[in-house]
Amino acid sequence: DDPLIPQMEALYQNAELAEEERMHIAFSLAKAYSDTKQYAKVFPVLQVANAIRRKDYPDHSTETVRETIHDIIRIYNKDFLENAPSSGLKNNLPIFIMGMPRSGTTLVEQILSSHSDVHGADELIYMQTVAIKESTAMTGKDFIGAAQEYNSSQLEALGNLYLERLRKHAPKAKRITDKMPSNTYYAGLIHMVLPNAKIILCRRDPMAVCFSIYKLYFSGPQPFAYDMEELAHQYRLQQELMDHWREAIPDQVYDLQYETLVENQEEESKKLFQFLGLDWQEQCLEFYKSKRSVKTASLVQVRNPIYTSSLKPWEPYAKELEPIARILGITL
Repeated sequence: DDPLIPQMEALYQNAELAEEERMHIAFSLAKAYSDTKQYAKVFPVLQVANAIRRKDYPDHSTETVRETIHDIIRIYNKDFLENAPSSGLKNNLPIFIMGMPRSGTTLVEQILSSHSDVHGADELIYMQTVAIKESTAMTGKDFIGAAQEYNSSQLEALGNLYLERLRKHAPKAKRITDKMPSNTYYAGLIHMVLPNAKIILCRRDPMAVCFSIYKLYFSGPQPFAYDMEELAHQYRLQQELMDHWREAIPDQVYDLQYETLVENQEEESKKLFQFLGLDWQEQCLEFYKSKRSVKTASLVQVRNPIYTSSLKPWEPYAKELEPIARILGITL
């Protein structure tokens, strides 16, 4: 009976509303209906919102993403990475947190940044810049084309460029996190330029991830997020890429399952800090007390203790989410 909901509904029905305004109202109405458990009303407006937002990415193609990821897996294969040149940099300052959006990356960063030696720097574009812009300027090719042509001095220069930018976030911190999800594309290059850096691969139940993405408006570019079939294919491709890194550079990566962390917070957190070579600190269990800025959609969650109600948020919408389940091979 919140009076805001009828006001939003009236706005949504306004024929003079611009399409972008209708999209924002539709995303907001979907959340309001979900919060008030009016589940049958959620998807009619949510699908409208996503269809409008998808128009902002006319050039996005799942097939192009598939080709890029398969090229990365082919070029940065296990044999190549075991014998590839290295920068020789011993620096272990960066902690890379990777995974699909809504897979628990913000929660992991919040736990880590509660440690006195760790600074959480949020989502940084520096590795993407190194891999694409700086690599091209140096070699004439991006990180895929140049993979087998890098020499140690070039890799050292690229590694130092990244470290220089990262260090500015916290000049005195012993470790700094970078949780840009798209860094999954660059894990092979990270291995070559920063061989001592640690990489955390965040995984979460596929239906939970995909629904959590589909119900949100992202201010940044997530072109796959607004079509259920494209979203499901993106999830499968990202898992394929993370599986590859787990096999190709096993000593550098740590697989972390969101559901396991939520259900066994202390045990799983201690394992994570052990992997990172950091002593355990009890305040990391109270990550939600941290006052650090959080800029992602997980802001509300990480300001509260861990709760298990977020494990299966998609269940009321199982019928509507069938296109995702079908591509993922999941029986609902």
